Amino acid sequence: MFHSSQIRTDNSNRGAARRRRASCVRRRLARLPKLLMVALLMCACRGLPGDSVATPLPPTPSPPETTTASPTAQATAIPDDMEPSSDVVITFKLKGGIGGLDETWTVDREGRLRSASGERYEVGPGRVARLVQDIEAAGFFALSESYTDVVCADCFEYTITISHNGQAKTVEAVDASQLPESLKTIVRLLREFIAEAQG
Repeated sequence: MFHSSQIRTDNSNRGAARRRRASCVRRRLARLPKLLMVALLMCACRGLPGDSVATPLPPTPSPPETTTASPTAQATAIPDDMEPSSDVVITFKLKGGIGGLDETWTVDREGRLRSASGERYEVGPGRVARLVQDIEAAGFFALSESYTDVVCADCFEYTITISHNGQAKTVEAVDASQLPESLKTIVRLLREFIAEAQG
């Protein structure tokens, strides 16, 4: 009887061991999908061998901005080696005043303004045409040739020569109150023209 009881005990122990092993296997199999999922996620994050990592390209430089010159003529300095034009339409000389000013300016049809002291500007032929038109409209060719019968120590003296449409005329004047209004207007137009070119 003792022998059969011992056999039943051994069989019971072996059955319990098998059940424990089976339970352990089931637990491991139950964890396997989770381990596979973690491994797949790690591969996805790291990338597969041989995969290239995209590097950002440097920004494409934008083309430089270009500016278009305004159609309105602006006074610009003329190079020193530019020869003066022989087609001079205006010569304006002024001297005197308290500071002893002495200037001579010439303007040609191409829009070049020059002084005897070396100043040179480009104002454009259109601007010169408007100046000549304004001077002619003020009555330059109807003026007398001389307004110099006045003694004035600090007054300005003007000599203006205009060549236009086949006409050429020179007017000399001393800037005193006796000057005609038309001549004062012409002097003002010329001085404003020079100041505009000088900027």
